[in-house]
Amino acid sequence: CLGDRYEMAAAVNASIPFGVKFAHLYGGETTVGAIDNIYRHQISLVTQLHFVSLQEYADKVKNIVGEKALCYVIGSLSLQNLKQLKLFSKQEFKKIWGIDLNLPTILVTVHPETIEYEQNEIFSQELYLALSELLKKHQIVVTMPNADTNGMKFRSMYNLLNTTTYNMRLYLLDNLGTKSYFTSMKYCDFLLGNTSSGIIE
Repeated sequence: CLGDRYEMAAAVNASIPFGVKFAHLYGGETTVGAIDNIYRHQISLVTQLHFVSLQEYADKVKNIVGEKALCYVIGSLSLQNLKQLKLFSKQEFKKIWGIDLNLPTILVTVHPETIEYEQNEIFSQELYLALSELLKKHQIVVTMPNADTNGMKFRSMYNLLNTTTYNMRLYLLDNLGTKSYFTSMKYCDFLLGNTSSGIIE
């Protein structure tokens, strides 16, 4: 089982009555401002084998599960993967997505707040104002929010922003995929977001 998503926790929960054995990747970590911690720790509680990225996370898992928990510190697979990933050139990226990364570009990945989810209306309005200003000098590549509570607030905001006079400078994409995401991250001026998509928590 990987990580901290509610979809993963649901699969684990459904398997508990059948005595399925689990290995959990990346327990013990903390995501600020998200309910992910609940699901991550919940998965850890029913797992027999734990693979964590740092010793402090192994200590936290043992705190949750018990000192006899089988924990192995393995580092971050995503960082190892990144070392081996051959990124696209700017020309290849443009051919695939129609986006010229030679232009000043901002990569945006914002997911909804899941603890104070009622605040997402305000957060999406603030982001709208910020992006309206940034679009005057930058093109913006947006990877759309996930399916967390009130994610549609952001989707609706992006679609509204797309109807402005700057719409030719705004690209709304559901998913770039790993290789294209890291390519755009490499060549963009900066990443604006609140997500571990920026390599790791």
